[in-house]
Amino acid sequence: MQDPYEDFGLWAEEPWKDRISRIDPVVQYLGGKNILDQEHCKVQLPDEDSVRGTYDGKVGAYLYPEFFSFWKEKGVRIVVKQITEHWMAVMPYDALPKATARFETIVVFLQGTYTDKFWPMHIAYAYDRYLEMAAKEKKIVIFVLSNGRPDVERTYVNLLQEACCLFPCDTERLYLDVSTVLADRKKLAELTERPLVDPSGNETSDPDNLVITMTELSIPLFPLKGNWEYRGSLGRDLMMLDKYSMINFDRERVLRSETGRKLMEGIRLEYQYNTIFDPGLQEHIRNMGLDFGIHYTKGERWLTIVPQNFSEKLPLLCVLQEVYEGNEHLAVTALSYFYETLKIAARGECIVLFFVLEDNDSNDLLCELIDEAAGLYPVDLTRVYTTGHSHDGRFTLEFSARNWRKVAAAATLGNSFCLEDYRKLGAAGVTDERMEQLHTIELPLANFCGCCEHGGKLPLNVDARTLPVRPGQEFGRTITLEDRIYGWQRRLYAWNCPSRTADELLAVKDSTDPVERVFGVPVDRSEVVQIDGFNHYIGDFRDNNGRHLLRMTAHENMPHMPIPAMLELAWKFMRRFSRDPESGKIFDSEETEG
Repeated sequence: MQDPYEDFGLWAEEPWKDRISRIDPVVQYLGGKNILDQEHCKVQLPDEDSVRGTYDGKVGAYLYPEFFSFWKEKGVRIVVKQITEHWMAVMPYDALPKATARFETIVVFLQGTYTDKFWPMHIAYAYDRYLEMAAKEKKIVIFVLSNGRPDVERTYVNLLQEACCLFPCDTERLYLDVSTVLADRKKLAELTERPLVDPSGNETSDPDNLVITMTELSIPLFPLKGNWEYRGSLGRDLMMLDKYSMINFDRERVLRSETGRKLMEGIRLEYQYNTIFDPGLQEHIRNMGLDFGIHYTKGERWLTIVPQNFSEKLPLLCVLQEVYEGNEHLAVTALSYFYETLKIAARGECIVLFFVLEDNDSNDLLCELIDEAAGLYPVDLTRVYTTGHSHDGRFTLEFSARNWRKVAAAATLGNSFCLEDYRKLGAAGVTDERMEQLHTIELPLANFCGCCEHGGKLPLNVDARTLPVRPGQEFGRTITLEDRIYGWQRRLYAWNCPSRTADELLAVKDSTDPVERVFGVPVDRSEVVQIDGFNHYIGDFRDNNGRHLLRMTAHENMPHMPIPAMLELAWKFMRRFSRDPESGKIFDSEETEG
């Protein structure tokens, strides 16, 4: 079948084929062969009553203290995570997240079912020898569990990037367990589409010669250095892969629009450059009228984009997007993904700082980076803003709440309008304690999402299961009408806005206000603006003090990605606000003008 997008240049698949991880076909093979059969995992499971209240919806598993204590006594620390695929990291107990020592890391790909609520324990039982080895030989083992199929979406790259940031993995000594390949008497060269490389970066015609058995278990391991990195485009993937949009998404309309043209400006960077140290990329940024800074603090990398010409102190826009080392293409992706912020800086309107790690506690380092940036550049510390997309949007909210005296306003992109419940969703939700804190402070926030984002985020006044998802596509985290209404009421409470009843939400389906119909909630003031060929629905909510500090925006026919109009509207909202760092008081230029 002919590719309908083959004439769309870099939107098409063909130009990016050599950017896919070299090891990807092997990963797919292993994920299809290594099936975790819980029927044969005779681990002693507790009955549900004994673990009631410890179910973690974020990872889809029961987690109970006895499980972790058992392995702790053996010297093993276990961390259960989820980023599209479920995964489990096993490491020596002294391998602390911020340890200076780096540990050899082994990656194991598995296939299972996410209906198995005890999957971490099943892995621990089936691979108990590996866990014992992690403690004895001081190694990290990462198990990746795909749901009923291999990881065809190639999310393992994101997973390994997250793991190497969260844990002291040595990216120079990162290995893939290829036991199954050898057991099947296969050759690695037979399974790959592109030549694999040796640890020095040289292509090899016989990658099987690189397989080593360095553990007492004689596990055959292939070095991943230079083979696992993905150098494609995050923005292109979010636009072109069906998993990030609803079935009613009109992709071609976006590609042929001004929105598509602007997106391609950033995506082209990811195609042309693999590292931020490329002279061509640095010249591109200079030609925009910007200075590019690469900085290191406490071993972590952060970037700055600064206008070359300005005459006064500038606001600081902190973009929570990954730029850490390990996969050099990550930082290029950050510049591409938020290319519109470079344009805003080029107009002389702000300084941009890029930084994020993979847990909330580590992200508190951004406080120090803000102060360091203010020592290097003329930063107006009363106008510091934060933004991030998807899970980095959740990090944005958490950082801004924790450190609210430093942040004048925030913009969360690609996030639910609901303030979802931590008790049900784990890290994807917000605790009652955090919600109470938000209720007592003033944090101007604009939240953005596409009308066609996967999972059915909008409208809020319908059950997500009634929305046009693709066949086999999962619904959003907040699915039922009851949970969606409850999540919206939590949002209003956190921003000290009058509550709305279920009947009030249901009534807006017949509203004459198009913003209310798109949102599925009543709004206090609304606006529809057309930018780059699409409608953008803006709704403001008045708090009990009469202030409009909470804004929601929905973007017509858009998937789960930060489009240029989203970033411009986020900036337009945030720049209204400043904060007195001593009193914590928020000033709104819109109110002053009024």
